[in-house]
Amino acid sequence: MAENGATAAEIEILLHERVELNAMTSDALIAMIKRKLKQYGLKKVVPSNELLGEAYREFHRSKELREELEELESGFEESKIKVPKNLKNQVSAILTKHPDLRWDDAIQIVLDEDQLDHVKTRKQKAKAKSGDFTDSGEDEGGR
Repeated sequence: MAENGATAAEIEILLHERVELNAMTSDALIAMIKRKLKQYGLKKVVPSNELLGEAYREFHRSKELREELEELESGFEESKIKVPKNLKNQVSAILTKHPDLRWDDAIQIVLDEDQLDHVKTRKQKAKAKSGDFTDSGEDEGGR
């Protein structure tokens, strides 16, 4: 405990007194955590001017886009979209041919076949960003 920064008094309490955090009400626990954070001088983080400016521009752009969309949407008439009777068969056929896709990806492709490349590219980018854990070098039973 000392290696992780506990004082002798804190170690003594933890060794000889029972501490039940779950016995505290949520409000009491939060109040204690806030009090301890303040006691140790922790404060809210305010990022650099560069990051603040970037975030401000992004929020401003998002606000403008939302306003434009609301304006466009108010003048948009609901179209009567007919769902294909064989949609489930079409989705199943796409998933059979492309098992790496999700069902909602398949719906986009039913709607527009040209979306296949876009969907695959988006999935590859997401996979690259998060890391590929599908080929860990171990067989399925070796976990």
